[in-house]
Parts: sequence; C-alpha cells; structure tokens
Amino acid sequence: TMEPSQPATVNRTSPIECWEDWQAESEFTFTPIIFAAVMVSITLAANLTVVTTIFTTKKLRKQSFNMWIVSMALSDLMFAITVMVTTTLTVYSYQFNYNITLGWMVYIGAVSYYSVLGVNLDRAYAIKKPFQAQHKSKKTLPLSITGCWVAGLLPSLPYLFDTSLPVCAEHCTACWVPVDNKPLVLWHVIIGCISPMVIILGAWVLIFHELSKSTGLTIAKRETENRRVILVIGILTFSFIICTLPLTYTFVTSIITRPMTTMMMDISYLSAFFNSLLNPVLYMTLSGARQAFVTKISCCRKAPAQENAPSSSGATMSTDADMKMQAVPPCPPDQLQNTDKKQMDEKCEELETAASLLEEQVRKW
Repeated sequence: TMEPSQPATVNRTSPIECWEDWQAESEFTFTPIIFAAVMVSITLAANLTVVTTIFTTKKLRKQSFNMWIVSMALSDLMFAITVMVTTTLTVYSYQFNYNITLGWMVYIGAVSYYSVLGVNLDRAYAIKKPFQAQHKSKKTLPLSITGCWVAGLLPSLPYLFDTSLPVCAEHCTACWVPVDNKPLVLWHVIIGCISPMVIILGAWVLIFHELSKSTGLTIAKRETENRRVILVIGILTFSFIICTLPLTYTFVTSIITRPMTTMMMDISYLSAFFNSLLNPVLYMTLSGARQAFVTKISCCRKAPAQENAPSSSGATMSTDADMKMQAVPPCPPDQLQNTDKKQMDEKCEELETAASLLEEQVRKW
C-alpha cells in the first residue's frame, strides 16, 4: 500500500522561491481525503438530482432558465470529481503535471462563470424583449450553452503552453498559481473572472431598469413567474460570486505579491467547491423543481406499494371497476394527459405571446 508522503520542505538551492505547502504540513494527513469524499458524494447526489428532475419534467425542460441550471450542474459535477482526485493525489504524491491540472481546473471554473453569466443575460433579454426571446430561445439556447463550454478554453488553453509551471514543479511541491508568468495570471483573471462579473452586474442593472418601468399590462401569471425566476437567479448569482471571490482575490494578489504559503489557495478552492454543493440545494429549495422532485419520489413509492397490495379477503376475482382502477398508473406521464387540456394550453400560450407583443408595442408608443 502507498504511504502518505512526508511534509514538504522548501528547496534552499532552488532558483525560484517556493511556496510553503500548507496542506502537506498538516498533522491530519487523511482528514482532507475523508472530508473531500463525503462532500463530493453529497455534491454528486445533489447535482444529479437536479439534472434528473429537470430532464424528466416536461414543464421544467421547456424553460431556458432550467437548461442553464443543467449546464451549471454539469460543471459542478466535474469540479467536484476534480477536487476529489487532486486532494487524494496531494496526500499520496506531488508529481502533478501542473500545465494539464491547472488548465483543466481553470477551464471548469470558467465554464461555471460563463454559465452564470449566460443565465443572467438570458433573463435580462427575456424581460427586455419578451416576444423575441420566446421565439428565439428554442433556436439559440443550445448554441449559447455550447458557446459557454467553448469559451472556457480562452482563459485555460494558455496554461498548457506555460513554461514557468514545469520549472516550478522541478523544485517545489506546490505550484497552483503560475506566479512567474504574470501576464498569464492577468489574462486568466480578466477573461475568466472580472469580465463576466462586470457583465453580470450590467445585466442586473438592465433587469431592474425594465422592472421599474412596468406599464401594468403584463399578464399576472407571467409577471409572477418572471419575478420568481429572477429571485432564484439573483440568489444563485450572489452565492456564486461570494464563494468564488476568495479564489479571484488569490490570483489577483499573486500578481502583486508572491505568495509564501498555499493556505489561502487551499481555502479558496474549498470555498469554490462549497458553491458546487450550494447551487443545487438553493435551486431545489427556491424553484418549482422541488415540488416536481417530491412528486416523482412519492409516485415511485406508491407504484410498488400498489403492485404488492394484497387482494381483499374472500374475493376470488376482481371486478371490472377494480381492474380499471389498477390499470390507471399512480402518476400518469405527460403524454397521457387529456388532449383537450393540451389544446387549451396551446391556445393560452398563443394568447400570452400575442399579449406580450401588444405590451411591447404599447411601451414603444
């Protein structure tokens, strides 16, 4: 079996000034692994619950907001797995390829930031141009989400070609920030952190501006739905920025002052990881997905109970009525809904679209 590596010591003959590895010098060697394993398991379960609930609920699938939540959940899943792997390798060995490891971690972080940016811009556009957003959403949404995952390469790809990280890895045990390549760190901070944050703030200025000049013609149902979604997005965005702010601060300050220890970096990654767990909890608590999830769980529990229910004493054959009752599933799927109700819903959507167009024209007049 592998033995945990000994606490790291600074190489006095190193041509560069190494960081003090805060985690390696901790007395509790296996505590990070146990803690990471528990937190990663909870995070995986929470995010998988969100993704499954959205994809198995027709109403949630139709909302662009929820598709952005799926993108955030997938990036959180990848980040959780990455934290577990790096934490385990940090305890047992320090032979990281920092170009690949840091490039991957920066990529996942950038995708998360761009997904949060996307959901805010999507909501701002839906409030500013409700009619156009309703028609363009189905066409542009997949491209927008794919664009976020591709844009994550902008701050992360240069890490693969950095030459300072291999030099640091030869002499030091911790190289989690390319402090000897300040242009790379500056590029990462501006493109991957500060710019998305500024655009998010601009989106919220637009949202508040549009809400403040409401004409009172908005359909009550749509207005209520808008405000509920805005509340959820606002809380998710605020928690994301607060949890990732220490990591941004660490990268920014490393440009000004060379870090002496990895303590702040370890805490910063822990804070960012906590957001991966907080996002699905907040979403399930504040949005309508919680009710959908509870309904599906109750249906799954009722179905086996009804299948295993004993027959009435003294009865040798079920009546026609009983057979019909048993034939009806406890939770009918969406495709078994009444056709008339579907047609009515389609008519309601057409009326809401027409009302949105009328409202926009009135605003222009």
